[in-house]
Amino acid sequence: MEKSNLVQALQCLSRPEWREFEKWLRSPAHNNSAEVLQLFLELRKNLGAAEPLEAAALSRAVAPARSAPDTDHLHHLKSYLMKSLEDFLLWSAWTADPVARHQTLAEVFRQRNLSKLARRAQRLAGAAQAAATLRDTAFFEKNVRLEYENIRLAEQEHSVQSHDLQPLLDAQDLRFIVEKLQTGCLLLSQQAVSPKPYDPGLLAPLLAFLAQHRYLDIPAVALYYYGYRAQLEPEEDGHFRRLKALLHEHGPLFGGEALRNLYLLAVNFCIRRLNRHERGYLREAFELYQSGLEQGAFLQNGQLSRFTYTNIAQAGMGLGEFAWVAEFLEKHKIHLPAELREPVSQFNLARLFYETGRPTEAMHCLLQIEHDDIIHNLAAKTLLAKIYFEQGEINALDSLLDSIAAYIRRKKVLGYHRDSYLGFVKMLRLLVSFDLARPDNRRIAREKIAGIQVLAEREWLAELLRG
Repeated sequence: MEKSNLVQALQCLSRPEWREFEKWLRSPAHNNSAEVLQLFLELRKNLGAAEPLEAAALSRAVAPARSAPDTDHLHHLKSYLMKSLEDFLLWSAWTADPVARHQTLAEVFRQRNLSKLARRAQRLAGAAQAAATLRDTAFFEKNVRLEYENIRLAEQEHSVQSHDLQPLLDAQDLRFIVEKLQTGCLLLSQQAVSPKPYDPGLLAPLLAFLAQHRYLDIPAVALYYYGYRAQLEPEEDGHFRRLKALLHEHGPLFGGEALRNLYLLAVNFCIRRLNRHERGYLREAFELYQSGLEQGAFLQNGQLSRFTYTNIAQAGMGLGEFAWVAEFLEKHKIHLPAELREPVSQFNLARLFYETGRPTEAMHCLLQIEHDDIIHNLAAKTLLAKIYFEQGEINALDSLLDSIAAYIRRKKVLGYHRDSYLGFVKMLRLLVSFDLARPDNRRIAREKIAGIQVLAEREWLAELLRG
C-alpha cells in the first residue's frame, strides 16, 4: 500500500476509530457517496497487505460500473475521503473534551440571544472544568475562555456592573505565567544544544515576581518555575530537588507531552551533573526514570523510544539494580516499536548478562542481533569485542576488530562516532599486543588513552590498566 497522506492517516486509527469512522461515512449527514465508502472499505482491507494495491485495481474495486479504471476519478474520491477523515478526527477531538463542547454551545446560545440556555451550558462547562484531572497549560487557557464568556453573558443580561472581574484577572495571569515559564524551559533546553541568542522578554521580572508569591502553590506554576531555574542555575541543587519532589507528587496532573518534557528537564539536569563526574546523580536519574515509568511519562502513543529504554536499563545496571532491570526489560519490551523490538531488547539483555557475569549468554544474544542502525550495531559489536578480549578469544577478537574497522570506513555519516570507535579498535589491538603484567606497558597504554580526545569504552579500557 502506497504511503500517501491518506493511507498514513488511516493507519493511525485505532480499532474503535475504524468502526466509528465507518459509521460516519455511512451517515448521509457526512457522506452521500457510496464510492467514497467503498474506497474506505477497500483501503482498510488492504492496509496490511504485503503487496501494494495498484491504482487501477483500486479504481475497479471502487467503481466497477466504469468501463475502464479512472485514476482522475479515484484521486477525487481520495480527496473526499481525506476531507471526511479530517472532519471525523476534529469531531472526535471536540466531543472528547466536555469543557470545549459545553463552552462552544454556551457561546452559540448567547450569540442567538438564548441566555437561559447559554447559562445552563456555561454551568456544565464550569463543572467539567472543575472535574478535570489534568492541570496543564490547556486547563489555564480554558479558564480564561470560561471567565470571558461569563462576562459576555453578564453584558447580555445587563448585569456586568455587579460581575466580579477578579476570577478573569487571575485566570489571565496564570495562563500567561504557565505558558511563559513553559516556553522559557523550552528556550533553555534549545540553547543547551544550539546557543542561538533570544530576548527572553518578561522572564526575568516574572521569576522575581513569583519568588515569594502564592502562585507557587499551584503545581503547574511551581513545576515550570523550578524546572526553569534548575536549567538556569545548574549549580543549585535545591531547584532540582524541588522539581523532582513536585514531579513525584503532582505528575498525574499532567499528561502526554507536557509530563514527558517535565521529566526530561529533570533527567537532563542529572545528565549534566553526571558529565561532570558527579556519580551521585545516577541514582537521582534512576529514581526519576522509575517515577516517570509509573506515571507513563515516557510513552508516546503507547511506545517507548529505544533511546529511553536503553538509558533506563543503563542507569539501573550502573547502580547494580540488576533484578529491577531484568524485570523492566521484559515488561517494557512490548512498548518498543515493533521493527526495533527484538534487536533493542536483545542488545540490552546482552548487556545485562555481561554485567552479571554471564558472558556466554551475552554472546548468544549479540550474535542474534540483526539491525540496520549504525550506532546500535557498533555498540553491539563493541560489547562482543570486550567479551572476546576478557575470554582470551584472540582469533575471534582479531577478526571482529577487522570487521568493525571495515564497517566504520564503509559508513559516511558517523560524525564523531567514527573517531570514537576507531580509537577503541586501535587501543584494543594495542592491549592485545602488550604484556599488561608489565607496569611500563600499562603506563604507556594509559598515556595513549589520555591522548585520545573521543574514545568509546574509555572507562572499561582504563579499568584494564589499573594496578
